[in-house]
Amino acid sequence: MGELSFIFKDNYDKNNLVGVNGDASCLICKEKDFESLIEIMPKGTVGYIYTIQTNLVEFSYILEGIIEFIDNQETITLKAGDIYFHHSLNQNHMFRVIEDARVLNLNTGPYYSSYEEDENHLMTVLENLQKVDGDTLNHCIRVRRLCLGITYFLREGFEQLDDLYFAAIFHDVGKAKIPPEILMKPGKLTTEEYEIMKEHSRYTYEMIKERYGETIAEIAFQHHEKLDGTGYPRGLKENEICLLARVIAVADAYDAMVVTRPYHVGKSIQDAIKELRRCQDTQFDSKVITALESYLRTLD
Repeated sequence: MGELSFIFKDNYDKNNLVGVNGDASCLICKEKDFESLIEIMPKGTVGYIYTIQTNLVEFSYILEGIIEFIDNQETITLKAGDIYFHHSLNQNHMFRVIEDARVLNLNTGPYYSSYEEDENHLMTVLENLQKVDGDTLNHCIRVRRLCLGITYFLREGFEQLDDLYFAAIFHDVGKAKIPPEILMKPGKLTTEEYEIMKEHSRYTYEMIKERYGETIAEIAFQHHEKLDGTGYPRGLKENEICLLARVIAVADAYDAMVVTRPYHVGKSIQDAIKELRRCQDTQFDSKVITALESYLRTLD
């Protein structure tokens, strides 16, 4: 006997949303070879679409909002009532939400669950770290969001979006191996303590490499390097530092500056950008800062 099911427009658990490529997603139906989900994306959300497996087809219907897509460096704008689908894509396509959007996705494969499973391995580590310092997981989520926004306006690095997606969210996972008394010290670290803190980059590299491989681990490993060669862990300079690591470096520094923590009062957006500009071409890539500024303007 068959089964008849009804899913009403708003009949899904808004309290059970999980981040995927956009801001949040909710799986509303899952069968062996089929998934249906709602993506809820506020204005300013940047994400990307690609085919996880060659036989997967994704059909998307925009319920609300306006979304801008980049297709071969051209922009295409879709609104509520428009439909898009993809099959066997050979390149990633980025999108940006112009007005708060809700999208119904129908997939002939495990699109949602694949990302959920890929993230679960190290996400638990970040969740436990969040219980210690109160912000690492949230910081990593914000950094990933900023990285996607930066990349959208850079118009570079689209072929490595999946590498960036995981390198950004896990760029600080190695802090789980740093002693809490150093990680949470409110004052300035001693020279010895700072050397211990810097080891989090190596721990991050090892933890990511074990699960996601060398490429993603290397991107995260480089995000504390500086263009003038004074960074760590290897003192790389200029183009020795990969583009995506330079993107994470700017996003990481910006978020650290604007967010208020128990030991730090957050700067204004303007002051944070001014500080990044002060360090451009010595510590940070100026074109990455420009792309960040472009992205932040879309959030107003």
